[in-house]
Amino acid sequence: MKRHLILAATLLALAVALVSCANDAGPTTAPTSPARQLTPRTVETAGGVTDAVGDYIDLPITDADPDLVGGSVRCDGENIVLEVHLTPASFDPDSTIINFDLDTDQDPGTGALGITIGGTDGDVLGVEYTVTINYDPLQATVYQFTGRPHHFAAIGSFPAVALADGFSASIPRSALGDAEGRINYKVTGEARLGGGAETGVLDVMPDVGLAAGTSEPCTIELSLDLRPDGSSPPINCRNPNKLITLILPGSADFHVADVDHASVRFAGAGEWHVNKRTGEVKRHEAGTGDDDYPDLVFHFRLSDTTLDCSSTEAELTGNLWDGTPFSAMVPVTMGDPSREAVTIAPTH
Repeated sequence: MKRHLILAATLLALAVALVSCANDAGPTTAPTSPARQLTPRTVETAGGVTDAVGDYIDLPITDADPDLVGGSVRCDGENIVLEVHLTPASFDPDSTIINFDLDTDQDPGTGALGITIGGTDGDVLGVEYTVTINYDPLQATVYQFTGRPHHFAAIGSFPAVALADGFSASIPRSALGDAEGRINYKVTGEARLGGGAETGVLDVMPDVGLAAGTSEPCTIELSLDLRPDGSSPPINCRNPNKLITLILPGSADFHVADVDHASVRFAGAGEWHVNKRTGEVKRHEAGTGDDDYPDLVFHFRLSDTTLDCSSTEAELTGNLWDGTPFSAMVPVTMGDPSREAVTIAPTH
């Protein structure tokens, strides 16, 4: 699973020596692999990492040495999607092996030290999980750090997809410790040899010594409902200067103390009440009501929103203090009542 970077270099030296010994009539000095021109071209991967073309270890004993150029880790609902791209000439789905080393708590001091047994990049990455993608069968296998130095145990395999120039795989967040999506990571490439052997690491992305890539956090999807009842009548679409009062309720799973209130938007509008002297957005918390969880109250001026008399839903977005986004599509009822206070309440 985890390999020394030196393994690939050792194989290269061995291969060169074997070639030299086999050529009895040739010179005694070891031949070198053909010179390669490094190309500064990189592949841009949205929210991901890139690597220069041509900076891999070239082994003459392999048909295709993986040359990584782009990759990403991103959240997609209840899954974490991993994707990697190589130069087309260096990608052989039958022999290419890709490892995603994941620091799910973003703490180099926990997990396995670095990306190799020797602790390479140990000050950058503490690996809780490694996901290995390869062919025969085409799958992504999740390995979890056991607590013993660089010892990982397989905990599950999931389908992978072979792209024209790489692999992609969707891993359930539950298989990665319910990762919230904010993950530090590096990608390494290896090649399969005959007899079940592997080359060891031939390319690292981002390069050794560089900062790890960091994925964006998963969006918390809230289930909210705008209820036109006695306490929350329809929104008066004829009074653009009236305020819409929205109550974001706290719960056991969603603590409003974690919400960055200045980041919250409803139909494009921010909180109307600001400190006139400092410009800071005011925060309004309500009592716990019938439960033990406080609520957060917002006020939006209708003319600041994108709502009109034909609107049937509006998007609520915001971030937690740690940057984790949340959102909800909220059904709305537009009308011309005597007042415009509305309440967001959890759906059941």
